[in-house]
Amino acid sequence: MPFELTPIDYAEIAIIAAGVMIILSVALHALRHNRLSEFLQLPKGPEHNLQPVDLLITGFAFTSMFIVAYKFWSIFFETPVTSQPASQPSESELVEPQKTLAAITGHVVNCVILSLIGWDRFRRNLANWGISFRSMPRQVYRAVICYIAIWPVCYGALYLAIFVHVWLYGDTPPEHTAIETLKGVETPIWIKTATIVSAVGLVPILEELFFRGLLLPALSKWLCSEWNAILLSGLIFGLVHIPLYHHIPALIIFGILLGYVYARTRSLTLVILIHAVFNAKTILWLFLMEGEKG
Repeated sequence: MPFELTPIDYAEIAIIAAGVMIILSVALHALRHNRLSEFLQLPKGPEHNLQPVDLLITGFAFTSMFIVAYKFWSIFFETPVTSQPASQPSESELVEPQKTLAAITGHVVNCVILSLIGWDRFRRNLANWGISFRSMPRQVYRAVICYIAIWPVCYGALYLAIFVHVWLYGDTPPEHTAIETLKGVETPIWIKTATIVSAVGLVPILEELFFRGLLLPALSKWLCSEWNAILLSGLIFGLVHIPLYHHIPALIIFGILLGYVYARTRSLTLVILIHAVFNAKTILWLFLMEGEKG
């Protein structure tokens, strides 16, 4: 057969179909009861005293912490020697232990910095900022439902961008380095485990604390518009992933939708969980596909 669907394909179709049904049911409900304007109206955000210097501090930490941590961990590991040119790193270079440890160290330190800034700028109360661990099962359930509703839009944008790339250049675009690391046959188990922990736990926390926790409220205050802040923060969220240019349209949409969810619920915990589900499903699909090949 020229085209045969795998169990993963059927699961993907089921998730997309469920997401489309959620979107249509919400839209029909809003139109039937004339409540569309309610979905576009956003509640007033929490009071804060965020300053431009806060974003400068976090920006500096993002750009410098990995380098500092990499220099530190390089003391304990020898960089592998390879005869390949620097433009084509070998698999061993992609999974350097110091790179993995530096990324995790940088993520943890940056999360602490962001948490301290958020705690201080939102009246020294993390609950005012939107971080709460109450009713976690219910929040996880809401995160899964939100992800299912969000995924069809992001999926369409992602594969449209991939289609355009293939049409223009005739080859498939590069994959994320984390995906390459997890797919590597010779990658040590501990590096794969650390990569999963980072992708599912640390990265969602780090990115949501900054983009939805600090950047969006700051832009909302400075631009005097919640919607403008959502759109601009979502755009920036997508553009910071510019090395993976074919992911940018989907990530811009993802950032905008996460901003909308945060603006509606004022829950950073919820958007962190949605982001974690997003990344966890990607990794789960990767392992299932690799299992099918094996």
